[in-house]
Amino acid sequence: MRSPTLRPVLAFAAIFVFIFLLHAPLLQLPYFWDEAGYYVPAARDILLTGSLIPHSTLSSAHPPLVLAWLALWWKVILYKPLVTRAAMLLLTAFSLLGLFRLAEHVTNTQVAIAATVCTALYPVFFAQSSLAQVDLVAAGLIFWGLRAYFEDRRLGLLWRRKLRSSRHWRLWLSRFLVFCSGAGSEYAACGRMRPSITNLRSAAQTGLQHC
Repeated sequence: MRSPTLRPVLAFAAIFVFIFLLHAPLLQLPYFWDEAGYYVPAARDILLTGSLIPHSTLSSAHPPLVLAWLALWWKVILYKPLVTRAAMLLLTAFSLLGLFRLAEHVTNTQVAIAATVCTALYPVFFAQSSLAQVDLVAAGLIFWGLRAYFEDRRLGLLWRRKLRSSRHWRLWLSRFLVFCSGAGSEYAACGRMRPSITNLRSAAQTGLQHC
């Protein structure tokens, strides 16, 4: 009987081999789209200078963890598109493993396998699986977060009890609306979304008054 620790490792290896074989003809493709415009230059800056703030391309708010991951692989192996895409496929396999564990937890192994295969073959997911971008990594963290949520029944019950209380519901809704109004302030400054921001703030203030 396989140990609980060994089983996810075998599942990860199987997923990685599966997607690597699917993407084998595409691993030598040159960089394009946002890869060439931001992610690869920013990761190369980390490789050459160790700076988390890119200077060879425009700086943005993207977290540097994935970029540092690529720089590590370039440092250990070689700075080539093949290495980049193989490194990103490792992260994609991690994301798909999170989906597999989530589906297995809420249903069964057969459904989990089917869901994982269908997701890996889904054109949008497939197209971005080997790209040097952060979208699929974020999706994978969401899968793992949901897996942890459903695994911890006590945490789920605690949140459901809080949401049953109308006072707590109004309070959290108001906080969410305040956050949205703050997040959209830069658009409002440009004359965009001004009615929406005004409505959000009014709703937030009304909600706080009733809490």
